[in-house]
Amino acid sequence: MSDFLSIFKKISFGAQFDFKKFKKDAELFKILKPVMQNDFLQDINCNLEPTKRKKNEEVEKITKKNKLDIRLEHGIHAFGNKIADPIKSFSNCLLPIPSYLKDSMKKMKYEIPTPVQMQAIALLLQNRHVLACAPTGSGKTFAYLFPILILLNQHKINKIFALIILPTKELATQIYNEISILTENSKVRVCRISKIAKNKIKNYNSYHILISTPQRIVELINSDAKKINLSTVEWLILDEGDLLFTDGKKGFKNQIAIIYNSCVHATKRCIFSATISEDVENWAELHLDDPVTVLIGSKNSPPESITQELMFVGQEAGKIHAIRNIIRAVNIILRFYRAWTRLF
Repeated sequence: MSDFLSIFKKISFGAQFDFKKFKKDAELFKILKPVMQNDFLQDINCNLEPTKRKKNEEVEKITKKNKLDIRLEHGIHAFGNKIADPIKSFSNCLLPIPSYLKDSMKKMKYEIPTPVQMQAIALLLQNRHVLACAPTGSGKTFAYLFPILILLNQHKINKIFALIILPTKELATQIYNEISILTENSKVRVCRISKIAKNKIKNYNSYHILISTPQRIVELINSDAKKINLSTVEWLILDEGDLLFTDGKKGFKNQIAIIYNSCVHATKRCIFSATISEDVENWAELHLDDPVTVLIGSKNSPPESITQELMFVGQEAGKIHAIRNIIRAVNIILRFYRAWTRLF
């Protein structure tokens, strides 16, 4: 075959060959190498792959930097595995917001999420367990109410969906009032368990959201189990965790244990607190699955809106005199918190 080809080349020397017309013949006699259909595209892809990879790496770096910048800008510190990106606006939550909730948020002027809401909402909508620490007045309540109401709207159920536990009846009333405004013109049923409600209401199981102090709900569980079935609860929220886990008679550790054991199917468990004590951390470690800890600002620090001033007084009586002068000087409200540290 090789001798034949060499003779053919000698004979055809100087002759013109129409490669387009006799392409197959040229390929047969190896005058023209066969061109693969994908060679050109493969060459392009080979040239593009490093560029594309480089661009993807750059985009990934920018995305990571943006996430970091958002957290740094708002003083958000998050610790845990696979942490969701903080949301920049309430519309970023991907799930549809019920129309009644949109109207209520507009009425209450909830326009831009606060730092704790940015991170906590993103996590809670992914069914993550959360331990959140943020100063008083930072919007912790709406950080868990918003995802509860959105997911409740998705389920369309007629059972106890969420249980919110607070240390005092005053705080329970405050949260109840806020939810009542948020769920106005909706079919969401909310109940605050109290002495009066305990005697009036025969069945709590048709309510979607229950709000209670630990003592009230434990009394209800122990006295009449038919009245309340906590096995349907999906969300267990412990608000003001630092006060719930106070040591001694003022704490509610035993009651919290009973409540936790009653909520056997509570797949979303969260603690929200102004400060994180060792007891809160220990409980979270034992009862929260793969939790994310969210800190706003420095741990256990007062809100930036509070100005602290150290005032020197000579004697014990001088403290009362100094307080009276402050009250006279400006219209203020004094808010006292339970603490073991002696302030006055």
